[in-house]
Order: sequence, then C-alpha cells, then structure tokens
Amino acid sequence: PLLSKSLQESIASVRFGLVALVVLGHAYQLCQVKDPWQPIIGIEMSSVACSCVFFMSGMGTASRTSTVDSCIKRSRKLWITCGGMLLMATALSVTQLSPEIVVQTMGLNFVDWTATPTNRILKHVAPSLWSIPLTMQCWYIMVLLESLNRKNSAVLLTIVSSLVGLNASYYMISFFMGSLFVLVARDLKWDVYTNIPFLKCFLALIPWS
Repeated sequence: PLLSKSLQESIASVRFGLVALVVLGHAYQLCQVKDPWQPIIGIEMSSVACSCVFFMSGMGTASRTSTVDSCIKRSRKLWITCGGMLLMATALSVTQLSPEIVVQTMGLNFVDWTATPTNRILKHVAPSLWSIPLTMQCWYIMVLLESLNRKNSAVLLTIVSSLVGLNASYYMISFFMGSLFVLVARDLKWDVYTNIPFLKCFLALIPWS
C-alpha cells in the first residue's frame, strides 16, 4: 500500500468527521431550514463536505490495490449500511417500506450509471444515498484500471481532464483528483503528509496518526 496503516486510519477518521458534516447539512434540507453556511461560503456545507469525502476516498482507493474481491467487500459493507439506514428510516416513521423503495435502495442504487441519479424517491429515506451510484462508478473504474495495469498518473490525469471537459459531477472529479494526488506523490517519491504543513498539522490532531 502507498499509505501506512496509521495514516489510512487517520484518513478514515477525517472522513468520518466530514460525513458528519454531510449528514448535518442534509438535516437542514430535511427540516426545510436554510443552511447558515450558504450565505457565507456561497454553497451548502453538505456539498463542500461531500466533495472532500470523495477526494479523500480517491486518496484511500489509490493508496491500495483495487481488486474485484476488495470492491465486492466494500460494496457489501455499503449495502449493509443502506439496509440499516432503510430500517432506521422505517422505525422512525420517516418512510414506509414499499417494493419500489427496497429495490431502489438495495438494488438499482448500486448499478445506476447515469451521471446524475434521476430517481428521487430516496430523498425521503436519506439524502446521502444519492451519492452511492457515483461512488460505485468510481470504484468500478479503479478496479478496471488496476486489472489493465493502467493505474498511473497519466491515465488519471486524462480521466480528470475528460470529466472537467464534460462538466461531469464535481464529486467524481474530486474522487479522481484525490487518486491523482496520491499517485503523483508516489511518482515524485514525495511524502505529502510530512511535506505539506496543513496535512501534517491536521493529522496531528488525530491521536493515532
């Protein structure tokens, strides 16, 4: 792996904090309350946090070998999480179980290859679930690159440039920029966590980093 286990744990911890901000941002939407950060930074807090999550997800994915087995394991964890969220939403009377919602949440959500998911029935279950198709697309692409032995800086730069040119989702762009960032650092034999003061100080706040 390109990152030590302790650094991978640190990244996971930072991602957890960012996910908490995403959930908080979506809570404003569910309660129909205006995000207090939007007038200040010009964009919803959940969008900024979600972009950071995708960037760090790209870093983590690029730092280790992506295989079909690892993708299946990660997908299974995500699938179980979706099931838990669906049951929780039902228990809290946020939504009622129906065949349509179950199929969309536990099935179609993992094989949706559209640039922007168009099925909005999930918005009453958990707004964050819309990002799962984008996550799966990113994982599939990384597995494909790994299997073709094409996971390198040049290919990822081409992917990022193509996504920007096509005005693709900035979450996918963030993911592959994170992957590109790690691979460029590897090619330059540059430890980004000790040579970038911000990251070094940021990770120092994590006890086991």
